[in-house]
Amino acid sequence: MTLLAVPVTEEDFNFLQTWASKQGITVESFLAEQAHTLRLQLQQPIHPAVLSATGVLEQTANGKAEHLDHLAQKHA
Repeated sequence: MTLLAVPVTEEDFNFLQTWASKQGITVESFLAEQAHTLRLQLQQPIHPAVLSATGVLEQTANGKAEHLDHLAQKHA
């Protein structure tokens, strides 16, 4: 097992300690479980339904420019 030191603000650490205590766990075990869960999720293949939807919507418009044009017309 590897030991990891993570700098966090005092406010965040106090929050984590309070929350973890209410859950009956330690901050360390919470962070270790989150890292483990993230690794497992990222190792899973992408669901076929998600893959089949990839590329369905094409970006054909410049949304920001169109929004700015709309605002210019609205407030003209």
